[in-house]
Amino acid sequence: MFIENINIMNADCCAALTGGAAYTTISNCHSSGQITNIFDNSCVGGLISISAGANVSNCDSTVTIHFAPINEASANSYQGIGGLIGVQNTGTISNCNYTGNVEGDTGVGGLTGSSFGIIRDSSATANVTGHDNTGGLVGFSYTSSTSIEGCHASGTVTGTNNTGGLIGLNEGNVIKSHSECDVTGDDYVGGFIGYNNFGIIDSESSATGSVTGNSNVGDFIGFDEP
Repeated sequence: MFIENINIMNADCCAALTGGAAYTTISNCHSSGQITNIFDNSCVGGLISISAGANVSNCDSTVTIHFAPINEASANSYQGIGGLIGVQNTGTISNCNYTGNVEGDTGVGGLTGSSFGIIRDSSATANVTGHDNTGGLVGFSYTSSTSIEGCHASGTVTGTNNTGGLIGLNEGNVIKSHSECDVTGDDYVGGFIGYNNFGIIDSESSATGSVTGNSNVGDFIGFDEP
C-alpha cells in the first residue's frame, strides 16, 4: 500500500495510515508527505499514531514531521512523535525504515517516539530534533520488557535532556544495534544512549559520530544508572 504526498495540518494524534492500530497486522506499507502544526498532547507518526499490540513489518516512511505547536503555553506536553510510529504500546516492529526529518518536544525518535514493545532489524536515517528524550531511532524505551534488536540509526540528533544517537532514555534491552549519529544536547548526552535507566546493552552494540553536551556526556552512554 502506498500513501503518498500527504499534507496534514492542525491535527491531534495523526498519521498517514491510521491514528490507532490495535492487535492487528500491518505490512508492506509506504508513506510520504508532511505533518505540521500539531496540537498539544499529540502522538504523531509518519505511518501510525499509536500502535497497541500491533505487528508492523516491512513498512517505510519518508513523512516530514514538523513541530509547530498550536498552543505555545503547553508545548512541553508532547509524548510520542516518530517518523514511522508515534507510540508503540507493545507489539512488534520488524524490517521497517524511516528516512527524513522529525521535530517534536518530548519522546521524539527517528522510527518511534516511545516504545513499550519489540523492534527488530529496523533503521532510521534522520535528522531528529526534540527537547526531552530524543533519539535517532527511539526517544524513550520504556520498561525492562522493551527490546531493540539488530537496529541502526544514522544522521543527526539534537535535544536538551536525555539525548542519544540510538535512544534518548532507555529502560529496556538493546542487542546488536548501532548508531552513526552526530549528537548534540545539554544534559545526559550519549553517542548511543543519553540516559540508561537500568537497561541492558550487549557488547556487540556500538556507536560512532560526534557527541557534544554540557554535563553527563559520553561517547557511548551519557549516564548509566548503577
